[in-house]
Amino acid sequence: MCGIFGILSANSNQVLSKTIYQTILDALKELQNRGYDSSGIGLLPMSAEWLFQKDSSTETITSIEKIERRSNLIPTNIPIHVGFGHNRWATHGAKNSLNAHPHISSNGVVGVVHNGIIENYKELKQFLIENGFSFISETDSEVIPNLIAYYYKIDKNPIDAIRHSIELLQGTYGLVVIFNGISMYGVSSGSPVLFGHNSGYGMFSSEPAGFCNLVDTYITLDNNDICEMTLDNDTVRVRTKNMYTEKKVPDIFETLSTPSHYKHWTLKEIYEQPLAIMNTLNNGGRIYDDSHVKLGGLDSCKEDLLACQHIVFVGCGSSFFSACIGEKYCKKLCNFQSVVAIDGCEFEECDIPQNGKVCFVFISQSGETKELHKCLQLIQRNTERVNDCITVGVVNVVDSLISREVKCGVYCNSGRERGVASTKSFTCQTICLSLISLWFSQNHYPDSGVATKSDLIKDLQTLSSSYTELFTNHIQQQLQKLLSKFSYITKVFILGKGTDYFIAKEASLKLKEIAYVHAEPYSSSSLKHGPFALLDQEFPVILIDTQPEYYVKNDIAIQEISCRGAPIFIFTNRSMGIKDNPNIIKVPSSNYSFLFVLLYLQLFAYNISIQRNINPDIPRNLAKVVTVD
Repeated sequence: MCGIFGILSANSNQVLSKTIYQTILDALKELQNRGYDSSGIGLLPMSAEWLFQKDSSTETITSIEKIERRSNLIPTNIPIHVGFGHNRWATHGAKNSLNAHPHISSNGVVGVVHNGIIENYKELKQFLIENGFSFISETDSEVIPNLIAYYYKIDKNPIDAIRHSIELLQGTYGLVVIFNGISMYGVSSGSPVLFGHNSGYGMFSSEPAGFCNLVDTYITLDNNDICEMTLDNDTVRVRTKNMYTEKKVPDIFETLSTPSHYKHWTLKEIYEQPLAIMNTLNNGGRIYDDSHVKLGGLDSCKEDLLACQHIVFVGCGSSFFSACIGEKYCKKLCNFQSVVAIDGCEFEECDIPQNGKVCFVFISQSGETKELHKCLQLIQRNTERVNDCITVGVVNVVDSLISREVKCGVYCNSGRERGVASTKSFTCQTICLSLISLWFSQNHYPDSGVATKSDLIKDLQTLSSSYTELFTNHIQQQLQKLLSKFSYITKVFILGKGTDYFIAKEASLKLKEIAYVHAEPYSSSSLKHGPFALLDQEFPVILIDTQPEYYVKNDIAIQEISCRGAPIFIFTNRSMGIKDNPNIIKVPSSNYSFLFVLLYLQLFAYNISIQRNINPDIPRNLAKVVTVD
């Protein structure tokens, strides 16, 4: 859950230290989605000692902002060819500059930046202490440069020293290693390391965004294949053991500062949802008439998919709530023997159906969610069932880890999402799962439920314009109704039934993530099974009411809550049945009305975060890309 970057440049002009420092800094800004508890940059001149800038984030300023302000401390009068940087999400040791990467061996010979977790670091640390090495941090990562330095004394060769060291490491790692001022090494196991180059330099990065459009193509290193970059006169030489096919770097690099019209990326991404929806629908290309969808990724595996008797949706966090909505759609539209959504953090081998063919749908914005990838590996290792399991990815990031390993998939195409909290990506994942359910239904039962499928598709076709109308019709002014009542909250129940219940879960997560509000979701029918004990005049409740089959049930819940004196606010798509009052916001009637409610609640969470001086883009203790257990 850390971001790593390294560069080896053939340029030898005298201001190179400044150039490399800025290049690394720009890369770390792009890699903040992987962590921002602390950041560090290390440069190694050819004939001098290491140069470092490391710091940790606070509530008011990020670590990257701190080290950017100190860029004037980097000398400009010495040539430097190599440098690396790291964004940390703390796993072992406090969030401080001492635990920030890069880490250097105690003899000063080897420098390392690391993404991953070393499970046997305590045993390795004791071994190294007994052999004369010392440690200054609390991290698991510091054993790596010391272990490589230990073997370097024996092997006298950097590649052999790295190879012997990684043979002893248990856990996951993506590493960039520096021994001297003219070479650099990258290696990975379970944590991605990408390599890109052009005529002037070579780079390692955790993901394509880190290249900042400075290279056109890249490769993703195979597990334990050591990539060596060395400076040969004015050329960067590259060597790997395995052969690779280079891939084009996606055109995803954007300006590093938020556009002036928006104060934060989170707000920008909320407002980008009309465009993101159109991109998910491929500007209508995934719908080819009023009752049929076209998903090329699924069509490529059509025979295998249509032979499946079971379908399992797997996700974590927001993606799990989206998976639960996918389960609802699949149960209504399809006729699988079993349909289930499982939290990837709780997935076990016993969750694999024991008979018949199974379609597993893995849902991940980043395509690198560690727990989700472990679920995929668990299926791949199950020799008795693997041949009966078809894996499908619903992923936003092209060529990410999960998207490479599944058999087929449906890309969300929602565009890069920088804010830690999922906004547009959740909406687009949910649309993709709706499309997948329609795809199975039209292929399994083309002549049944035509009216229902047609209604869903028509609402999908107008969904983007409906979002645009909500923004145009002054959604923020309507939102003031809710903010005027509930902006003070530190706790809240959010209720819903059916699909609305999973929107309640997602909205609760948004309030926790970016506003630090203790929000709890419940089915609107379940408060009486215990949580009613908490209700009083100081305990606010938000109720989501967009499913016609549950209107009556929700009416009962509203009365039960009101007679206990608890303040209640309602989102509904009813045209009749609920009287107009200041505590109600009406959303357009649609099969996707629940997404309109979520839009309001995303903005609600955002506004509360701003009122409380919380940066919603980088809330405390979190990271966008979850690549560790």
